[in-house]
Amino acid sequence: MTKINFNLNIMNNYTRIHVSILDKTEISFMLYGQLYIYEITKWHGRGKYKFIKSFHAYKKRSKYEFGELIIINDEIKTFNINKEQINNCYIQGCKDIIICLEQLIEKNKKCIIDYAIYFCKKIWPNELKKTDYNQIEYDKYITNQTCNMIIDVKFILPNIHWDVLYFH
Repeated sequence: MTKINFNLNIMNNYTRIHVSILDKTEISFMLYGQLYIYEITKWHGRGKYKFIKSFHAYKKRSKYEFGELIIINDEIKTFNINKEQINNCYIQGCKDIIICLEQLIEKNKKCIIDYAIYFCKKIWPNELKKTDYNQIEYDKYITNQTCNMIIDVKFILPNIHWDVLYFH
């Protein structure tokens, strides 16, 4: 099992993020007294190499930290990557999910869950119609994972108050 902790900013709050990787990846963090735990059972569908391919295609990565893909004529011939580097890809994916969370909070404020549901129900299915799931780009995949996390953990922004309305 791989366990790592790192700090990222969420809502101007320096937040300790815990990641553990075994058969699944678990992201957990405490924000304003609320514990959030999200599990990723499979990275990018049914194969870690699909995730790693999109991870590397997104931007240039350190081959020492994240391994490398050997590509000849636009076709992946082989991966030059070890277990530690695969875990580093997953850890960076977790960091990117939290960074995306911060971006979505900044943009959508009070309506974060509404936006996440909208993305998962309207935007993501359209992306899947346009391209094969195995070819989904990293940034779109991370955004989808982030929106799924927001929904699954019932993420609610702290210090947001709603008018209480009872049935009458």
